[in-house]
Amino acid sequence: TATGSWATSCSELGTCATEPLIAMGVLSAAAYACRRLAIRSTWGNYPEVLGGEVLLRFITSIAPAPSEALMAEQSKHADIVMLQTNVTSRNIGPMLTVFRWLQHAATTPPYSRASFVAKLDDDGFVWVPEMARHLRLMRAKPYVYYGIFYWTVWQYGKYRTGGSSYTSQQVTSG
Repeated sequence: TATGSWATSCSELGTCATEPLIAMGVLSAAAYACRRLAIRSTWGNYPEVLGGEVLLRFITSIAPAPSEALMAEQSKHADIVMLQTNVTSRNIGPMLTVFRWLQHAATTPPYSRASFVAKLDDDGFVWVPEMARHLRLMRAKPYVYYGIFYWTVWQYGKYRTGGSSYTSQQVTSG
């Protein structure tokens, strides 16, 4: 289960103008407070985020308990979802954290009310207005996958990773 004493609905946060369009989970290790601050002060400041249409949450794996620094940051910003995975190592921890985020987002309001659920790493940048515009157009369509598909296989030939499913020609030709 998720851990922490943060608000769990848009109305509790006082920022929800509409039902959420997307629940965007940004994977961020507990020690990366500087990355979370950079996002909050840049693309986390768009009106779609501030108004609750884009639910921006930092997803952090904790095992077995969160640090005092992480709890203090959560108390100040109320935008961190701490998920118990019991694994924080880099070899499997991120994959388990993504899995737990998808489980959490699918079953926990307000995330479960969002039309879309996303995962992003904390070193990415999102042009929120454009992404929201695209997603609004696709909101009524079933089975939407939005983004680049990259495959990886864990322990296939001992940690072999894959590649993208598109070619540069496909990208430029639309």
